Amino acid sequence: MAMFNRAFALGRLDRPQDALAAYEDLLAKFEDAPEPQLRGEVATAMFNKAYPLERMRRPQEALATYDALVAKFGDAPEAQIRWQVAMAMFNKSSMLRSPQEELAAHDNLIAKFGNALEPQLRGVVAMALFVKGEVLGRMQRFQEQLAICDDLVARFGNVMHPHICTPVARAMFAKGETLRRLEKFQEALAAYDALLERFSAAREWEIRQKVALAMFNKGEILTQMKRFQDALAAYDGLLAKFVDESHPYVRPMVPMALLSKGITLGLMGWPEDERAAYAELLAKFGDNSDFEPAAAIESAISNKGATLRRMGRSQDELAAFNELAAKFASLSN
Repeated sequence: MAMFNRAFALGRLDRPQDALAAYEDLLAKFEDAPEPQLRGEVATAMFNKAYPLERMRRPQEALATYDALVAKFGDAPEAQIRWQVAMAMFNKSSMLRSPQEELAAHDNLIAKFGNALEPQLRGVVAMALFVKGEVLGRMQRFQEQLAICDDLVARFGNVMHPHICTPVARAMFAKGETLRRLEKFQEALAAYDALLERFSAAREWEIRQKVALAMFNKGEILTQMKRFQDALAAYDGLLAKFVDESHPYVRPMVPMALLSKGITLGLMGWPEDERAAYAELLAKFGDNSDFEPAAAIESAISNKGATLRRMGRSQDELAAFNELAAKFASLSN
């Protein structure tokens, strides 16, 4: 339809006022059309109309647009329209100001489409579950967050569709992170292991990032538990798997693993091996714009400090920072 294509093109050109006017013209003419193709165009136009309203900082009108779409097409049988309804409900939830309202919006979506069979709809449900868990985490309702992660994995853990695999991986990683935050280290390790078993061969960059982070976090936890050999194995596994990684959101985990490996070697009392790890780090990444030594050292020192405190060596924390900074300075010269 020419009117729809024009409105869509205006949106792509970042002309929200013109796009909004074009969508309103289309809806004024075809909103009540009974033909199936036109119904689909109308639903898409109502959904897309919310975007220029958001761009123009008119969030209440955008919310009203999503509500109007759900009210008009909430019981539609067409697969594409059902997806638009689900996405309208999902997008609305992200615009709500209070966590309680956001949770209620996600619950409405999950209740309406939780048993859907279409892969696209199941992907929206999976994302709604994941984001609901994130909201519960921000509210420090950690046990409920963990239950949501488990629910998501139970529903979709064996589904191979790309729209579903990513929220599953994110939920599995979030479970490990929450357990780590609660200092339930054995359970956190088990959560990360489950993620690695399920997704170690994944190709999607976002899932690969979670795999790399899980391997890195395993090393950090194992170091805090003074299981230094196991920590080294985790870092070495990450380095072997991602040494040739090129994606900018995954690649930075390689220098971080080298840095933490060096710190772990230092905690083990192997200064020459520690220095060799730092030298390798600077040789490979010292001139890499993706690697920020100051931020990496700060993160590593925080982890080393936590380990020293756990070992009853709090007084060594400042000395550890000065020593590591000096080692990097000498290697850089």
